[in-house]
Amino acid sequence: MAPATSSAAASVKFSSTKITVWPLIPAELTVTFTPPSGLDASTFPVYSGQVVISNGKETVASSYMGLAANLKDMPIIDNTNFYFGGTLKLPFVLAGTGVVQGPTTVKTYTFNGTDYPLFYYRLASGSASVHIDLVDSNINFTATRTKRDLVDSPDAPLVPEWGLLPRSDSSELPSIPLKHRRALSSHPMKLHHARHGNLSDRATEEARGLGPAFKFLSPLWDWATPKNKPVSSSGGTYQQVPIIGVLQQLMYAPRGTPDTVANGGYNVLSMKSRTFANGTTIPNGSYRVLLRALKITGDPSNQNDYESWLGPVMNFAVPT
Repeated sequence: MAPATSSAAASVKFSSTKITVWPLIPAELTVTFTPPSGLDASTFPVYSGQVVISNGKETVASSYMGLAANLKDMPIIDNTNFYFGGTLKLPFVLAGTGVVQGPTTVKTYTFNGTDYPLFYYRLASGSASVHIDLVDSNINFTATRTKRDLVDSPDAPLVPEWGLLPRSDSSELPSIPLKHRRALSSHPMKLHHARHGNLSDRATEEARGLGPAFKFLSPLWDWATPKNKPVSSSGGTYQQVPIIGVLQQLMYAPRGTPDTVANGGYNVLSMKSRTFANGTTIPNGSYRVLLRALKITGDPSNQNDYESWLGPVMNFAVPT
């Protein structure tokens, strides 16, 4: 879909109508821009133009670009049906019985065969810090992102138009949704399991196009590129949210694309191994998945600067 355009123009104000620039002596001119009126800030409209200055003999021009919205207001967690269509909205938990666990449904997982949960989520915008934690089922926490109209019934059975594969030990991930298959039919589909560890190394390596043979360049790249610098969420109100353990942490995660999971279309966290990110075993208990993504320009230590989603109750009951 082509972006909407507008003929409305920004207004420009100069601190002075005339300026004299002597050789080797700098001169200062302040230019103030006011975005065009009548724009919908929720669409994050971009405006641009040129500032032209002339002395009658010589003309110079400088381009400008602005955003008529606050980047911090841009949605991060995708809680729509954009990717799968129909009534299936992200994020969601796929149960071992082959159904999407409803937001108010309590399910018990034995981790016997395919009886374990998969967590599906997608980022509508990039985030410098994404955290997926396991929390107590009775946690007192109000999430910022919800999906009130997920399905009419407590559980959503998998139907063909969603393009989801049946659950099995060898094939956990969904295929390409039907609405995306035509555009992607000429590309081979490779499915990768999104494990509970940090995916940033693999994701950035693929983005760089280095490949396994050039892994020795990664430390130098990480030092030289600011996108790989650590994001600290220590202290502040963020740490006041009680968690049981960390399932996954991503730094500078990109937004999702209308593509397969291997090419960044969405993310899948498999809990098949029943372990935290550090490898320790998750004990039997009653839990929920808490997804938090830092807003653009947000403070990592401030919980209010995160978007969040709280999953349904999952009872882990591995037979002893």
